[in-house]
Amino acid sequence: NESGDVVPGVTINLLSLTDSRDTLSDAAGDFNFEVLPGKDYLIEPEKAGNIINGINVADILFIRRHLLGVNVFSSPYKVIAADVDLSNQVDVADIIVLRKVILQMQDQLSKNWRFIPSDYVFSDNANPFVDVFPESRTLINLSGAQANQDFIAIKVGDVNDNHDVSARIASNATVKLEIPDKATIVNGQVRVPVNVVSGYADIMGWQSTFDFDPSVLSFSHIESGAIEISDFNSGTSQIAAGKLSFVYDQPDLFSDHFSQGTTLFHLVFDVTGKEGSETRISAGPSLIPLKVYKSDLRDGNILDIADGSVSVSGLS
Repeated sequence: NESGDVVPGVTINLLSLTDSRDTLSDAAGDFNFEVLPGKDYLIEPEKAGNIINGINVADILFIRRHLLGVNVFSSPYKVIAADVDLSNQVDVADIIVLRKVILQMQDQLSKNWRFIPSDYVFSDNANPFVDVFPESRTLINLSGAQANQDFIAIKVGDVNDNHDVSARIASNATVKLEIPDKATIVNGQVRVPVNVVSGYADIMGWQSTFDFDPSVLSFSHIESGAIEISDFNSGTSQIAAGKLSFVYDQPDLFSDHFSQGTTLFHLVFDVTGKEGSETRISAGPSLIPLKVYKSDLRDGNILDIADGSVSVSGLS
């Protein structure tokens, strides 16, 4: 990729008028074909895989900063990665798609990876879409061995090359939150607060999955507290299984600072369980990775959310 990391397991397609085959790039990112000289060949890479790989709330924050001119992408490859919907421009629609992907509400992209010949020179790094850039290599009247037929791999949506963690490791700060162990049921509903314990300073965004027993509770909505929440912050594709995906990116691009005991928001549930039933409410990576980012948007911070529970009692 742009950072110099090799990308193994890429399918390399070799096409000619009389030949069509493929191979996989090896652990060093290399590939090799034995072909007949004097013919024309097209080399075209492609890679499938999990679309969520490398994509998280930090990518949303990076794209928002780019669009607002706060930190404009200096690399054409990052601009291409940010064009999630392949519209040949970076706009709010790409953020909407990314949010759906993170929240597990969309499981496909038009392209998961893109590959640009490494020796291609963009005429405008700030807008690589000015020209139609190549995504393959053409070898005309091949006369001998052709080494260094390299490509720059771009993971669509991953604008910070999230798999290259070593270059962006943070100071392993820990942000601790908690879900109170008990909550009060009122009129058939329970409002479960998510509170700050410690470390909620300079926070730009975070993501998690909230798990609960769907035979006891039925998710209703999220109620804003210290942070402003909308329907765009949660995903309910797996809600029947008791899994609520959640992503928060600071709406004004200012980092948040909240003290111990601050309620960030409430998870609101309808109580469907019988008298005496109980469910744990936990937060973890069951659907999406547990992540938290400070204003430098570097990886390595730890998000620790203590479980809570709801017991059904006093129903009339």
